[in-house]
Amino acid sequence: MVSHRWTSDAEIAESKRQTIEGGVGKRHHYVPQMYLRRWANGDGNIRLTKTDSGGSHIQPPEDVAKRTNLYTITADDLEPDFPSRWLEKHMSRIESDAAGWLRALDDLTAGRMTDRDLIANLAVFVALQDQRTLAKHDRELRIEDALNRFGRAEILSPLLPFVCQLYRIPYSPHRHGAILQQFLNRPLISAERKPRALESTIGVWRNQAVPHFSTQRTWWLVDSASLFLTCDEPVVYLGGSVAPRWRTLGWATSPIALFPVDPHRLVVLTNAGHDLHPPFELDAEEAAQVNFEIVAASNEVCFEQPDTNIAASIRVPQWPDRDPASASTFMEAVLPPSRWKEGEGPPWAVSRWHQ
Repeated sequence: MVSHRWTSDAEIAESKRQTIEGGVGKRHHYVPQMYLRRWANGDGNIRLTKTDSGGSHIQPPEDVAKRTNLYTITADDLEPDFPSRWLEKHMSRIESDAAGWLRALDDLTAGRMTDRDLIANLAVFVALQDQRTLAKHDRELRIEDALNRFGRAEILSPLLPFVCQLYRIPYSPHRHGAILQQFLNRPLISAERKPRALESTIGVWRNQAVPHFSTQRTWWLVDSASLFLTCDEPVVYLGGSVAPRWRTLGWATSPIALFPVDPHRLVVLTNAGHDLHPPFELDAEEAAQVNFEIVAASNEVCFEQPDTNIAASIRVPQWPDRDPASASTFMEAVLPPSRWKEGEGPPWAVSRWHQ
């Protein structure tokens, strides 16, 4: 099992202790200010563009990508002294270190990353950013609702081999019932949906996504003289030759993940054994393809340097409306729909990465 300081019980306990001491605010950023500042100008501003309308304006990072009490964990059945904002405190402590991890990338040349300590640190940050967004929070709420609607045992049983693989639990068919019961017997933080959704987010981050990004991916730095955007879903997944455009992808299923780290640099994460080949600099056409993927991945908004207006020129289909309560299956209820209908959509960005 991969361990890291920031996924440890000790540091989570310390964040809870500091939360009890006070000083944790209720404005919670789902894209960190320290990350967005890497796109800021000398005045400290960035450009925000609404994906659907193309409307654009300039704001400081502290005023964007935030929601009141997004990560606050409260419920009537929690202890009165439960540190409700400990997750926000924990993420802010990680961000203090992550600012240095991102700066360390500035001193590296493009190509394959080999510093295992830096990769392990960045895995914590990238996995956290994948899990903390509004879209991911809404998905966890949908999962809670669907589990209650379709039945936890009924849903978990056919998925148990895959779930055991994610949690690195040995699975065998003759122990199926016993393993299933162990999962069902695990105590839940609360009877209410939001605390359970946030607890699931924390569990996926520390037990699944961080180990995956740290050990199952090869990390690369890719540059471009052209400018890169970022967005409110900055971990961007490509299907390559594995999945079509209209397939829903995530950290466990996508062969390639992108994470913009500044206006001229990406971190690219490939499946272990899938090497990228030079050049490690994208030309203008390839950079434009990446920016298209970033806009397509966005939930609501994109961000860029304030003196450019790239995102407003990129049009993608809107996310389709779908009522999870009307879904006939669990997977239909929880999986986000694609922007594209089956058979539609352009090829994935940077075709040479997928050959």
